Amino acid sequence: MVDDLADWPAQAGLDSNTLLGFVGPFAQEMVRRDGFVVPCGAGLTLDGVVEPFMTDPSGFASVEEAYRFLLAGVTANRDSWRAVCLVSVIPGPGDDIDALRFVVDHASGHCLLGLVEVAHARISGNVSFGSLEVVPVPPLVWADDGSPG
Repeated sequence: MVDDLADWPAQAGLDSNTLLGFVGPFAQEMVRRDGFVVPCGAGLTLDGVVEPFMTDPSGFASVEEAYRFLLAGVTANRDSWRAVCLVSVIPGPGDDIDALRFVVDHASGHCLLGLVEVAHARISGNVSFGSLEVVPVPPLVWADDGSPG
């Protein structure tokens, strides 16, 4: 999944790939099936077990507010996790999604932002996905002040 993590601790790289391998296909299937992605993700417990989570955006004013709620909940319980991966969307024109956004945050203090372009075929209705592009970003869940980024 992510090969360019040379400066990351080995376990952080393995954990990131595990979470992206779990959350990525789930998010892509949600886009294919439903045309959208609810704020969701997964955490890797201290024992190495993947635990998925999501929130129902219908109880919030916006999907962004639901995402912030999910991030705050994960941050409040960060002592239970070794790493987390949150997924959201970058909206496009109309009801289309331009990209899936993945944030993988590790207790080691390493964090990355991953983007996967989403292409919508107008005539067939098919959806295709680009390759994962990642960049390091400041931690969100394990920010120094303990508050969600």
